[in-house]
Amino acid sequence: MEKKTETEETVTPRSLETVRLLIRPFQEEDADAFFACCQNPNWVIMPVGRPNKTIEESREILQNVFIGQENIWAMILKD
Repeated sequence: MEKKTETEETVTPRSLETVRLLIRPFQEEDADAFFACCQNPNWVIMPVGRPNKTIEESREILQNVFIGQENIWAMILKD
């Protein structure tokens, strides 16, 4: 029997779903919700340390910090 390589043994799901949550990688479509979350000064701890000033700033942060990164997940509460 052939030994599997580390890459073959590691499986990263594209998304996880529970009864209440959808957990998936961030997407550009998350910008509005991300911007809304970033308006809460108690929630904002990174990457700029203050509420995002514009939706464009939130889009830039999503694109440069969250989208396409390994093990960075968006959590969406289902209705």
